[in-house]
Amino acid sequence: MPTAAKLMAAIIFAITGYLTADAVRGYLPESAPAKQLTLWSIVIPVICGWRVIGKYVPRGGYRQSLNAGFYAMAVAVFFTVGAFAFAEMIERSMNKQYSGPVEAVLNMFGILLELGQLLLHPGPLAIMAVGAVSSGVLGLWAHRKWG
Repeated sequence: MPTAAKLMAAIIFAITGYLTADAVRGYLPESAPAKQLTLWSIVIPVICGWRVIGKYVPRGGYRQSLNAGFYAMAVAVFFTVGAFAFAEMIERSMNKQYSGPVEAVLNMFGILLELGQLLLHPGPLAIMAVGAVSSGVLGLWAHRKWG
């Protein structure tokens, strides 16, 4: 069921995902498919914002909303980086860089950790923190105003 909190969280997470992808683009290796990064960095956080924040914000006050914002951001980061690592693993396996499927899957987790480290730079980290806080607070505000 659509609510104002879900819509507000989805919009803020879309903006946060776009800005984070733009900030991370400078740190990516040249072989990484940067075109797909922006799309995944918008779509996956929108789904996470809609599902997680919209679910938890109406249940409590500001503390619950802030927790929901940071939880949704963590879920969005995990799935976005996971999707990007999966795509990189598929691309490398198409170039026959792995001797078997087990090596490919194990290497995917290594790629996931490498890409996750790119988010630890101050720019992307600050953007994600501001997005998590604002999505929780503005989601609660939208729920109280229109919910």
